[in-house]
Amino acid sequence: MKLIYFTEKTIPKSTTRSGTAKVTFNKTGVISINQKACDKMLLSPGDKISIAQDEKVPENWYIFKDTNGFEVRGGYDKKGCLFNHSLLTQTVVDALGLPIDKTHGFLVAGKPTTVNGDKTQFWGLIAPVQ
Repeated sequence: MKLIYFTEKTIPKSTTRSGTAKVTFNKTGVISINQKACDKMLLSPGDKISIAQDEKVPENWYIFKDTNGFEVRGGYDKKGCLFNHSLLTQTVVDALGLPIDKTHGFLVAGKPTTVNGDKTQFWGLIAPVQ
């Protein structure tokens, strides 16, 4: 017999919900960015963001600050940021083959991606596992 041990050292507890940077696409069309993600992206109410899909790898999605984007407002209880856009929510969820009648949370990548020397920081959205 060869055992695989699952202990605090081999598989530590994950951080709490508020401890991870996350973007949530709500089934009602609300797109919320939690406080950890706002801090990571240096995002504040009044800033604008856009969401982009990689044409070559369509399951890869990114969120980034963009003067031509959607303006975010303060989140509930003044935590994080959010905005409403039902069609955008449906587009992202459909493209990933996720059920549209459910809310989906996406982790924000630990480090941003840059493209061709552009100063824009593209933060990857890590899709939930189905």
